[in-house]
Amino acid sequence: MGILKKPEWWKKKYHQNVSGKGTTLANILAEIFPEVLKRASSDVAEANFQARILEAIKAKRRQLALRGVDPSLAVQIIKQVVPTIYDTAVSVKGVKYDNFVDKWYPILRDLKAQVDAMPKRTLQEAIAKAAKMITLLAQNKGKWRTPR
Repeated sequence: MGILKKPEWWKKKYHQNVSGKGTTLANILAEIFPEVLKRASSDVAEANFQARILEAIKAKRRQLALRGVDPSLAVQIIKQVVPTIYDTAVSVKGVKYDNFVDKWYPILRDLKAQVDAMPKRTLQEAIAKAAKMITLLAQNKGKWRTPR
């Protein structure tokens, strides 16, 4: 079934992929926000919205709110707030991810050992091996949440 990487590798990979990306996300959002606002406040978008929501209550509030937004102020707020929010959320989630890896890795290692012990000389054996791994993963879904 291939090489199973150590928990430290998974943690490092996760943190490399998500850390410090808040500014990048904010810049992307700030770049597309004026166009999103323009589209959202278009007549077509408004017509679609009114078709789905009670016209008398919701449509007027939405229309007034969209027309009252200053795009440059919104972009400024996005650039100031989003990086902090994103990076804070990533830091908090990083601890949860590390805990998940620490608890799931031993389970996955045991499952992999069971499957690796199976022969794989023919196509049928390879299919049986893959099916066994899928079955074991399904049977152990959420098992990492319970103490071992």
